Amino acid sequence: MSLLFTFEYPKDIKPTVKYVKDKCKVNYSQFVKFNDIFKKVKQLEQTDKDVQYLYDMTARKGIKLDGTHYAFTIFHLNKKDTVLFFPEHFGDEKKCCKFYNWETGKPIGYTGEVKRKFKKLMSNMFGEEIYQAQRPAKVDDCKRQRITYIPKLQIIYHLFEYLELGGSFMINVKHYCDCMDFEIFYLLSLLFKRVTICDGSYYYGEDFLGEDRIDKETVKKMLTSNFKIEPKPKFDEYVRYLQEMFKNKTRHFELMLKKDEDAFLQNLFTFYEKLITEMNVEDSQFLYNQIYHSIIEKFRRTIVDGKIKKIHSAIKKEEGENITKLMKKYDLKKCIEVGMAFGISATYILTGNKNASLISIDPFQSTQWENYGMKLLKEFKIEKNHKLMEEKSYIALPKILMEHGEDSFDFIFIDGWHTFEMTNIDFFYATHLIKKGGIILVDDALHSSVAQSIRFFDSNYPHFKKLDVFKTQVAYQKIGEDERPWNYYSPF
Repeated sequence: MSLLFTFEYPKDIKPTVKYVKDKCKVNYSQFVKFNDIFKKVKQLEQTDKDVQYLYDMTARKGIKLDGTHYAFTIFHLNKKDTVLFFPEHFGDEKKCCKFYNWETGKPIGYTGEVKRKFKKLMSNMFGEEIYQAQRPAKVDDCKRQRITYIPKLQIIYHLFEYLELGGSFMINVKHYCDCMDFEIFYLLSLLFKRVTICDGSYYYGEDFLGEDRIDKETVKKMLTSNFKIEPKPKFDEYVRYLQEMFKNKTRHFELMLKKDEDAFLQNLFTFYEKLITEMNVEDSQFLYNQIYHSIIEKFRRTIVDGKIKKIHSAIKKEEGENITKLMKKYDLKKCIEVGMAFGISATYILTGNKNASLISIDPFQSTQWENYGMKLLKEFKIEKNHKLMEEKSYIALPKILMEHGEDSFDFIFIDGWHTFEMTNIDFFYATHLIKKGGIILVDDALHSSVAQSIRFFDSNYPHFKKLDVFKTQVAYQKIGEDERPWNYYSPF
């Protein structure tokens, strides 16, 4: 089933609002099951380090698309043109809700103070008073839903005053515990031309209609009375969609409680893969690559043929980010790496500059590493700018030198055989291959034999400048020609 559900209330149907407590015929079992397992997760998250780790890395820190939450990306909400609109206080109409500048985090003002309308509004959090009120019920989301239901309606009521006609609005509706939770969907469908739900929780209204189909006073009365909107077109389809979404959410938390990290991540990856496919955006590969990098960086896993695989030899997140910074800062394009393994460093190099090309030297790629590095590049769809040489570096580097000549590369990453003499051989050829202004980056700088080599480089290559970079990596920039005398040597 699709992760998105889009609905337009038919123009030829005239809705009515009745102020009664409705008993809708909905099978709540899936929603109850989710609420029960979510309680367990929230309770264990306080005491169980494994559950806390998985919860923190997904629910709190999150795997993000384009640097933000996936729902914001889907609905094209960004910090420059979207204003945050949160419920702050109970009861006080003039100060019930507050506007914030999303980009700066600074308050704009309360309802009653602000005198302008906005093009895009988003409500996905609560102010301190409401947050504290629902905090005792933190592990029971149905109780939280009851406490926060009226504040959400207050936000919707104030759209008449603060949202431009034709504007858009997103609100987070996390749980479905009785009929009133379903009414919010139909209320929004009368206020907007189109309403889309993502993952069963994020409601996005497009093209605000104002009082075209429902007036402000009718919505105001909803703040103090139970109500139901009739008829409810596609109600059964809407409920089936929600049940399917919460079935998947339940599965997600079941795997978290089982602490089956690989199955948990596979389920998460499948969700994002499907979501990006449904988004149908122009640069979907860019979003895929963000997911791959998130899984690699946060969980030390890679993606091979769409499956999760544990990494046991690769650079760390900070080291990869360091490569990306160097690629961008110095506009490094023509690159070599000694050592490929799982292909993690290769992805940072090839995604760090869209014009980058890379030669990877790894004699064990198809044997010891089972071509995991090559397969990862295919997942990232960056293999066309890559060449693999399955040879020892002391054989491959002279060949590259013969073919390309001296001073022909912008960036060389050394992460191969870590003996003193092999590190020196790799660096020797790198100094001849790198052009003036280019960068040689040596990995595992704290490894004893590599550290010894670095002391030698520091003392004996005056035409290279040592850069201040990440502590486990050392970078050298070529600043001039090699003008050392034939017998130059500096003790180290």
